[in-house]
Amino acid sequence: MGEQAVTSEVINQLLIALLDTDANVNKSAREAIRNIGEEAGTSELINQLLIALTDTDAPVRRSACEAIGKMREQAVTSEVINALLIALTDTVPYVRRSACAAIGKMGEKAATSEVINQLLIALRDTDQNVRWSACVAIRLMGEKAATSKVINALLIAATDTHQYVRWSACETIRWMSEKAATSEVINALLIAATDTHQNVRWSACNAIRWIGEKAATSEIINQLLIALSDTDADVRRSACKAIGMMGEKAAISEVINQLLIAVSDTDQKVRWSACDAIRWMSEKAATGEVINQLLIALRDTDADVRSSACKAIMWMGEIVVTSEGINQLLIALRDTDTDVRSSACKAIWWMGEIVVTSEGINQLLIALRDTDADVRSSACKAIWWMGEKAGTSEVINQLLIALSDTDADVRSSASKAIGMMREKAATSEVIDQLLIALRDTDADVRGNACTAIAKIGKKAATNKVINQLLIALMDTDYSVRESACEAIGKMGEKAATSEVINQLLVALRNSDTNVRCGACKAIGMMGEKTATSEVINQLLIALLDTHADVIKSARETIRNIGEEAGTSELINQLLIALTDTDAHVRRSACEAIGKMREQAVTSEVINALMIALTDTVAYVSLSHPLHEYPEPHNPHPQPFANRLKFH
Repeated sequence: MGEQAVTSEVINQLLIALLDTDANVNKSAREAIRNIGEEAGTSELINQLLIALTDTDAPVRRSACEAIGKMREQAVTSEVINALLIALTDTVPYVRRSACAAIGKMGEKAATSEVINQLLIALRDTDQNVRWSACVAIRLMGEKAATSKVINALLIAATDTHQYVRWSACETIRWMSEKAATSEVINALLIAATDTHQNVRWSACNAIRWIGEKAATSEIINQLLIALSDTDADVRRSACKAIGMMGEKAAISEVINQLLIAVSDTDQKVRWSACDAIRWMSEKAATGEVINQLLIALRDTDADVRSSACKAIMWMGEIVVTSEGINQLLIALRDTDTDVRSSACKAIWWMGEIVVTSEGINQLLIALRDTDADVRSSACKAIWWMGEKAGTSEVINQLLIALSDTDADVRSSASKAIGMMREKAATSEVIDQLLIALRDTDADVRGNACTAIAKIGKKAATNKVINQLLIALMDTDYSVRESACEAIGKMGEKAATSEVINQLLVALRNSDTNVRCGACKAIGMMGEKTATSEVINQLLIALLDTHADVIKSARETIRNIGEEAGTSELINQLLIALTDTDAHVRRSACEAIGKMREQAVTSEVINALMIALTDTVAYVSLSHPLHEYPEPHNPHPQPFANRLKFH
């Protein structure tokens, strides 16, 4: 009935039912109270439960705690927390345990110093279930509970007489991750890794895993080697994962040899975890023996093992690129499992041009038509890394189909792959599809379509394309705007219309740094048509940008314009810039005039430069064009500052 049943009368009757002599009635009443707590967090219900927390009967107090726990964050008020703190000191153990559970379900919102202190007392409770529940509550509070005081208490709990408390303590330490990465914690986990109970051993290995490279001591690694041959499969699996998180630091011969045994373990989870651990060791584990074992794993009966083997091979680099290795990956492309096919595509993707064979391309063409979107996307990426060498008409046609795929990741990856075909993709059909992609609902697709057009370059510079890129310059996504700038720049003078230039000037004032940089670069690639007073003024303003990358791009663009055009308009603008109050602007003006060389030689320019030689800022005077010219009888220019030092 949900919230409609939340009345004081209903709650009172259910609380009375908890005292029924029949066990089934008790059970049903408890479930009803918990369900009401889950459905509704009204003040009426909370008030009734607060009264129930002070009831003389323990089952009533326990059920009240459970109901409050079901409300989770909805019940977090100072009044409720205070009542639960009292419940933590209840004379009946199962009430204390239920109070711990309720506080845990409230999560970080209940993580006050008073609550944490009371849970620390609960960690020393005489009842093992209370101690266990206190560990769980601390874990659910997250990083707020990860204090040195708490960690020290958990270290004591990790040596508890009861296995579930030790297990829960290790699990809680695991979730504290790097905050628990102290020598004391690591030593405690070493002891826990040798526990008589397998649950504690695998939990200790898991905790070591999340501490990561900081735990990669010789002592820990030796203990994990022992764990790799544990009688319990979960312990062996957790040991593999812990070694994997240590990465290259654990890539020693003893560890690798033990992982090779684990790759052929009777338990499939251990086998795929071992492959995964080898993957994180990367090229350091790339021995002939390891590669042979991974190739065998590619034929494993378990799909997760085959997928994990593909991923490990991917990270081995070019050393795996043997005819046998490539053949096995091509077989994996036809696997019945989608994850295996996708992983095989990714492994081929990382090998790039080396795998460009007719058989390899044919298999990827099949993968481009796969029923699974991730496989299709990975196949596109594999072709992308192969580059122009894979640019056959059949491949390009298949990528065109992928550009209209129902999945956004596939469309995005297809755009990237087409871009890598460069001029081979400069057909009207391809460009038309990219124009559709520029209007895609997904920002990544639009951005990658812009990049693809940029790579095709001037051959894509039609009015239709330029107009669409103008729209992309106003896109809501900053990465699309940045890519549109790049595409326009690559088209050069063909795109240098007044409308395009005006839009780039707007982009120069964009809030995103990369967009402003892209706009500067695009203007610099358009030649002398951009040498207008408005453009120069905006570029000089860009020199005052707060970001170094924008300033650098603006400087380069001004120099490029100076090299391309020596018009009186540009010279006049630069003469004004030479008297600017900002030193960065004066320096850039000097550099741009220097690029013009003889075109800029007028009495007015020379007089202005003579004044610049006496500039109070050193890098302005050193940017003087004369400093770039060679001395008599010395064909090699020498920086002016160095010549000053010599004399």
